[in-house]
Amino acid sequence: MRAMPAIELSLRIACGCYLLYLGQKLLRGAWRGRGLPVAEAPDMTIGRLFWAGFLTNLLNARVIAYYASIFTAAGAYALPWQWQMVAIFGMPAIGFSWNSFVTLVVSSPAVRGALAGATHWIDSASGAILVAFGLNLLVRG
Repeated sequence: MRAMPAIELSLRIACGCYLLYLGQKLLRGAWRGRGLPVAEAPDMTIGRLFWAGFLTNLLNARVIAYYASIFTAAGAYALPWQWQMVAIFGMPAIGFSWNSFVTLVVSSPAVRGALAGATHWIDSASGAILVAFGLNLLVRG
């Protein structure tokens, strides 16, 4: 990336704009969707839910763009190639671990009920964080 500053700048701008887009979507949805009923989850086995989620993420181009944005925002492009490989495989591994943890915790009826009332605030906070990352990427580079 250092050898091609135009590509680095283009990637930073694209990734920063993408994070801003995701953040504003979350913020707008959080404020528009207040009071909407939460849909019931389909009755599926843990294995089917896992594979449905796994394939959804694997085939979703936005997931790749998201990790590219985080990779750029974290400055991993400036690391030696060995650490870049750690980041390239580590970021999705952390994401997978987090998603697995959240899935197990949220599948509990008590937790699901508590979170249903806090969805607005969770989406608002997540949106604000993504906007902050996007702005940081665009302003500071």
